[in-house]
Amino acid sequence: MKIGDLAKRTGMSTHTLRYYERIGLLPYVPRSSSQREYDESILPWIEFLGRLKTTGMPIRDMVRYAGLRAKGPVG
Repeated sequence: MKIGDLAKRTGMSTHTLRYYERIGLLPYVPRSSSQREYDESILPWIEFLGRLKTTGMPIRDMVRYAGLRAKGPVG
């Protein structure tokens, strides 16, 4: 789905989604004809990021959390 569709489904602005991708909160998304093409599998993660945001968690901590998540389980 295009970034505008993703913004509508998540309630986040396209600016926020692009920013999250740029700082590493969202994975790099393949582009088709220079437009991002998001898969629906990203929706739960974006919903979770929204919850973290509502707790007042600083962006730097959200980025750290995303990095740990990307590494997978320990052990």
